[in-house]
Amino acid sequence: MKGEKLTLMGGVLTAFLTSACCTIPLALSIIGISGGAVAFTWLEKYRLPLTIISIALLGLSLYLAYRKDKTCNCETECEVTTTKKVSRISVWISAIVILFFVSFPYLQGSELSSESSFAYQETSKLDTVVIMVEGMTCGGCETTVERTLNEIEGIIKVSANYKTGQVQLIVEKTKRDYILTMAKSKITELDYKIISYNPETE
Repeated sequence: MKGEKLTLMGGVLTAFLTSACCTIPLALSIIGISGGAVAFTWLEKYRLPLTIISIALLGLSLYLAYRKDKTCNCETECEVTTTKKVSRISVWISAIVILFFVSFPYLQGSELSSESSFAYQETSKLDTVVIMVEGMTCGGCETTVERTLNEIEGIIKVSANYKTGQVQLIVEKTKRDYILTMAKSKITELDYKIISYNPETE
């Protein structure tokens, strides 16, 4: 049982590390703490091996939970069965947690965050600002950026794409320069690097 618990704990911890570069910055942004995103991006390059290790540990835990105990006899059969039931429930709960962490980095930001609604229908009053950002590695990074920038007054919609490094803003035209300045500041606070932006402030 001790070995099984350690295997489960190892699987959950490893799975958490596969998404730490996304989940930790996102959690910090939700509670209002900026920065720290880049501090965890180094884990991104280890995502695949960590995922393999986590799934392997989960498989081992399932094997240990469902294997037949050859030392069991009739007198201890009920006790072992009860223990096994508890163990198997723990394994399946852990499996759900592991699968969540492993899949989290591949979720699109639009699926994780609430999308801003278009309050202004007249396109003549709107403008588009595109900021190229370095450091986003997954859907969780997209959500962190979108949640943070949506707090800026005058932004109608934010759309971040970690694959292209592009952050697109639909903004009120009269507040464009102010919004661009604030957006650059907030992105920098999140520890992402701004490569370029368009249009330039006048």
